[in-house]
Amino acid sequence: MVRVVTDYLDISAQKYPEKIAFADENRSITFCRLQQEAWCAI
Repeated sequence: MVRVVTDYLDISAQKYPEKIAFADENRSITFCRLQQEAWCAI
């Protein structure tokens, strides 16, 4: 059971590591990179 937002991120990073998780006019980030940055922030 997924309980916290990082669980969703971990699942997405495992299934779709190179898929774009977020993009704007200045930057884009993959699920894998977002996961790495999220866990480093903890």
